[in-house]
Amino acid sequence: MSSLQTFSQNILHKARSVLGQVNQENSMKSVKYRPDIDGLRTLAVLMVILYHIGVQKISGGFIGVDVFFVISGYLITGIIYPKLQDGTFSYEDFYLRRIKRIYPTLLLVVAVTFIASYFFMMQTDFKEFINSALASLLSLSNFFFMLNTGGYFDQSTDNLPLLHTWSLSVEEQFYILWPIILTIAFKFKKGTVIFIVSLLLSIGYSQYLTFTNPSFSYYMIPSRAFELLIGGMCSIYLKNTSPTIKIRSLLASLGATIIIASSLILSKNSNFPGLNALPVCLGTAMIIIAGNGNIYPSVNKILSLKPIVYIGKISYAAYLWHWPLIAFYNYRGIPLTPLNQLIIIIITLFLSSVTFHFIENKTRYLNFSFQKTVLLFFVLPVIAFIGITITSYKTDGFAYRFKGYIDELSDENDPSKIRSNCHTNYYKNNWDIKRIIPECNIGDTSRPVDGYLWGDSFGNASAGFFDSYGKANGLNFQERTISWTPPIPATSFGLPNFKNEYKTSTANFTSWIFNESLRYKYVVLSADWRQYDKCSRDEITGIPHECALFDSNGNNITRDYRNRVESMIKEYINHGVNVIIFNSVNGIDFNKIKSGKISGKDISTKEYMKKEVVGSDEFIHYLVKKYPQITYIDPNNILCKNGLCTGQINGKIIYRDGGHLNWSGSKELGKLYVKE
Repeated sequence: MSSLQTFSQNILHKARSVLGQVNQENSMKSVKYRPDIDGLRTLAVLMVILYHIGVQKISGGFIGVDVFFVISGYLITGIIYPKLQDGTFSYEDFYLRRIKRIYPTLLLVVAVTFIASYFFMMQTDFKEFINSALASLLSLSNFFFMLNTGGYFDQSTDNLPLLHTWSLSVEEQFYILWPIILTIAFKFKKGTVIFIVSLLLSIGYSQYLTFTNPSFSYYMIPSRAFELLIGGMCSIYLKNTSPTIKIRSLLASLGATIIIASSLILSKNSNFPGLNALPVCLGTAMIIIAGNGNIYPSVNKILSLKPIVYIGKISYAAYLWHWPLIAFYNYRGIPLTPLNQLIIIIITLFLSSVTFHFIENKTRYLNFSFQKTVLLFFVLPVIAFIGITITSYKTDGFAYRFKGYIDELSDENDPSKIRSNCHTNYYKNNWDIKRIIPECNIGDTSRPVDGYLWGDSFGNASAGFFDSYGKANGLNFQERTISWTPPIPATSFGLPNFKNEYKTSTANFTSWIFNESLRYKYVVLSADWRQYDKCSRDEITGIPHECALFDSNGNNITRDYRNRVESMIKEYINHGVNVIIFNSVNGIDFNKIKSGKISGKDISTKEYMKKEVVGSDEFIHYLVKKYPQITYIDPNNILCKNGLCTGQINGKIIYRDGGHLNWSGSKELGKLYVKE
């Protein structure tokens, strides 16, 4: 029999003995304090912080969260199971301890972040922050961010102060479910089999979702369960077993190597969690197993050094404090220079130490009843934030804070919201695109429709421009725009989190729009051309990328992008349709725009320009030169003078984010174009 088989059978045997009947002496044991576990927490939180502040070599530092998950699974199982065995487990006592451990620090961080956000977050951002705060208090952050972001690694998440609470919600959901699962499994003789099957199913499901629904896979507990289960199995295995010091030394060294290597090799482009998270979890389990003995291996001794242990003790507070600081730096447009990185680390450690000594250590030992604890740390804060959330919606994110000079950033100035009947998201495959809606007409609406404004979300953002353009030129355009969808017939755009049915449905939509647009005299093609062209060029040159173009059958046509665009132009010209191509705006650092607006800084300087790939401009210039029938409009000729781009016209912000124009800004841009 191989050593691997022997080891596997040993785990099963030991686990079965714990899950079945064990002697009373062992059943009374709980997880004893191990300083090396706190040291392991230090490693985890430092990896996360270094990754978040932008230390490039720690490209996979986000795996620190996975280390935390394994530790939690190990400790919580060790707390619950002995009490299940001797019949003393109390759900009330367990949840009482969890609430006192988690909520006081969380409430403090949320409250301080709320106050800071109140003073310099624009209304739309502040409203979203309040929603995320309520979600975090309800242990639903992972749901909130899965539904409201493009994914954890999406650039738009860099300034969300409570993004990191998603992992806390996963743990809290685990705390709710795990005691119930253990109680049920305890009653079955084959409880071990249930655990192992659940572990394997979670790994397989997680791996599957990393390709089919990466955002769900990253944020949700079904695809993270195996990480917590691995920790739980460690606790079960170690109840009656301690490998020899030689084996434990080997495990510790191997585990540390795996964790550190993963933090250096993995990146935001890795499919994660899935199988890429498994080595990290197993490495963590190895270190936990290695420390189960009277003599520590060298790795565990290092992790048990007092300074390292201390950071581990304050790691929960450090995890909660570090990200709001970074998010506010990002929001204010302050670069994370080495000096600023150091400042963030120092402030994080200071706040964490104060929080640990004066909040965590005080509230953990409060002699409150279960009812009083729940009322004080959960019910009342949730009620308060429900009230704040309602007020936020009624006041458009407490817009009165900046009334008179940031109205251009309100929802009422967002084309994607005020023109939602004319614009849809790629995933709404039940959208009735054939419906004629008068309010979707822009320009001179007193006359019959002259053509379509066809494009993606950038096309939607240009609707105000063509409202002004149409009025000046006696043209009536009807908007037909779909986010993430280029204005090319039988074509859809795909990112890793796009489902196949979305690709097919949007490709069918674009076919219908193209055929209909041939009936009119004009067509406006307005889109984020840079995005699609870069995707195509990267495909051809072999540069790694996440995007792709598909036809209505789901075939990858990324390489054929330019040919398909040119074929479409020819078709329009052959049908006598006047083609207007609207180039995508250069974009700008929106966080600096907002901060500059509040502080009165000049936001037309070179440092605020957003660097974009201009290869698509060359392609469009080629088309315009080859087909002189095309009317080409480049808004950047107005926005950028002498190499400097502005984010405002007449003192008003013209963007709704880093790349999309807002409604009033788009209209003003159109008026300037007509005048010039």
